[in-house]
Formats: sequence, structure tokens, C-alpha cells
Amino acid sequence: MSICPPGPADTIGAIQPHGCLIAIDTNWHSVRLASANLSHFFSLSPAEALGQPPERVLGSATVAALAKALTLGAPGVAIVSGRPDSAPSRLYATAHTTAQYVILEVEPLEGHFDDLPGLGAIWSARIAQANSEQAVLARLLRAFRVLTGFESVAMYGPGRDGRIERQTRDEAEDPIAPADGFPIDNTAAVPLLMIDSLAEPAGLIGTQGAAPDLSCCALRLAPLTIRAWLGQRQARTALALGLSEADRHWGVILCQDRRPRHLAPPLRHLLQQLAQTAAQRHALLHERREARHHRHFLGTGGVRDRRQWLRAAPGP
Repeated sequence: MSICPPGPADTIGAIQPHGCLIAIDTNWHSVRLASANLSHFFSLSPAEALGQPPERVLGSATVAALAKALTLGAPGVAIVSGRPDSAPSRLYATAHTTAQYVILEVEPLEGHFDDLPGLGAIWSARIAQANSEQAVLARLLRAFRVLTGFESVAMYGPGRDGRIERQTRDEAEDPIAPADGFPIDNTAAVPLLMIDSLAEPAGLIGTQGAAPDLSCCALRLAPLTIRAWLGQRQARTALALGLSEADRHWGVILCQDRRPRHLAPPLRHLLQQLAQTAAQRHALLHERREARHHRHFLGTGGVRDRRQWLRAAPGP
């Protein structure tokens, strides 16, 4: 296969540097974009990778596994680093499709994850057995605290004046400076963000002028307002995960730590599953409470109306 050499490369956007990003055309023919830190994970620099078939960068087996995972809707696959000058290291690759590209995110796969299914089952059962909306949130926040080891775990949601404010937090000691407001307009804007407030972004190198759509990517840069807000609170790392059920967006879980941290994708996927379980249980309990309130209202209203009718009715 002959590959035309790419034209002059430009920096088109940036990502967080704890992983690398590769964008391939939708036919999986050639690499169109690559992050500047690509050579930290694979054997080619961004300039060398542009215009090459993805097999040249990732290997044929990895490309086939990613294409299969994307077809099956799997979250991603574990792979081995493509750098021949270093000892094999475990990586995790996630694939997304956009109108222009197949986007691959590659991150370190640190830790052991054999026990994640069991832990997920335990915490899912605890959340699903909660008998109040407050208990659902308390158990979810506790799960996030235990599984991530982050110093601060809290939930933020819409307040009375429309601002995103802290609603509740895990009851363990919280060394992060407290703050009520969270600098976003709505919770739907934060499906998942892994944030390092101090890390230098890695630029995206490509031969096209249009920036890629990174809204589905965990490596995308958090807004500067959020990074500055974290810095003001002396929080180095944060995980923000939006809570939603159907079309209802009702909060953001924010985990913060003063140390640089990285949560591998399998653990983040588990946290997302627990958040979905909590959202569904919370919605069910909310509907039950509303139904009880409605029945109580109808019942008391019916008795009151009957008493008023009896008082107004003419005597015998």
C-alpha cells in the first residue's frame, strides 16, 4: 500500500497529557491526527504517524481488536505498548466515532482489575437496596470514595438560584477547601472529565484545519474555569461525572485530590455503571414519593370536599 506523505502539520487543539490520542479516517485507512506525546506510548512520532495506516502505529492485532470492540459496543481493549525500546507496558485503548474520524484514546493501564466485577456487584447491590433518595446518594458517594481513594467526594446540582451548588458530600474527613458553587452552567455539560489542573496539555498535530469533536473523550481538556477553580482550592486532580437518567440531568459527582492521580479506564467504567444504577434507583424512588404525595393530596382533598358538601347541603 502506498501512502501519500502528509502536508504541513498544524496544531489543532490539545488534550490532557496522561494519555495520547489518534484520529483515523472513518474507513480506517490512515492516521489524520495524533497528539504530540504519541512517541511516549508508541514507536512513531506524530509527524511519522500522519498519513500512515493505523496498523503501522498500533499493530494489526490491536487495530482488529479495536474495530471489533467498536462494533460490539465494548468500552475498549487492553493492549501492550508499541515502543520497542522499553519494557512492555500495559495500555488501554478506547475507540469513538465522530462524523469525521474514528478517535482512539490510549492511557496507562495501572493496577490490577480482576476484582472489579465483584466490587461492582457489591456496590451495585448496596445502591439498589437503598430505600430513600438520600440513601442512594450517600451510598454512591461512599462507593466513589472507597474505589477511587480520592480525598474529597461530593455531589453538585442546581440550586435555588440556578447555580450549580454542592448538595451533599461523603461524611469522611474532607481536607479540600469547601466551596458551594461549581463553575459550569449545567450538569449535562460534564458526562465525564478526568482533570489535572496543573499538567501541560499535549497538542494535537494534524494536516486539516478543522478541530476534532472531543466531547466524547475522557482525555479532552476541562474548561479553563474549572481548572482555575480547582487550583484555587489546592486540588490537583479531579474526576467529574454527570448523573443523568433518561432526559433528566440532576447532578455531578466531583472527586478531588491534592496529589496527581490517574484512574485507569476500567475503574472509570465501573464508576459510570454505579452512577447509572444510582440514577435509576433515585428516579424510581422519586417517582414513588411523588405518587404517594399525589395519592395523599387526592385523598385529603376528597375528604375536605365531602365535608364542605355536607355542610352546605340543606337539612331534612
